[in-house]
Amino acid sequence: MSAEDDFFNWSGRAEPDRPELSDYRRKLHIRYPPELQAQAARSDPFNAVAGLRLLPEDRAYLHGFMAALQLPEHIRYGLLLEYRQRWERAAQRAPHPNQADNSGRRSANIWIQQGAEGFIDWD
Repeated sequence: MSAEDDFFNWSGRAEPDRPELSDYRRKLHIRYPPELQAQAARSDPFNAVAGLRLLPEDRAYLHGFMAALQLPEHIRYGLLLEYRQRWERAAQRAPHPNQADNSGRRSANIWIQQGAEGFIDWD
């Protein structure tokens, strides 16, 4: 018995598939007004959404989204400020006051789930 016979080859192939490696890069462009940087540097980014009725799942998703992109604190503040503006615009359009929070939440979360288009763009 040789050393090659010591394992079971599930695929039935002698050599494992090795995809060719290539260098693939995309550029991340963030549209962020510079005047917010000084204001954001002094506070927690989640102060931008203070007063909104965020669910724990919303907060966890936002933390994860910003951590995945490794955004600096002042950019996080700007992103959450845009999130708040989208929430408030959708809440104002709700036909009934009881639907305002859910409409706002849905609109803002869909915007984040779709990659924060308009705030973050990829090339």
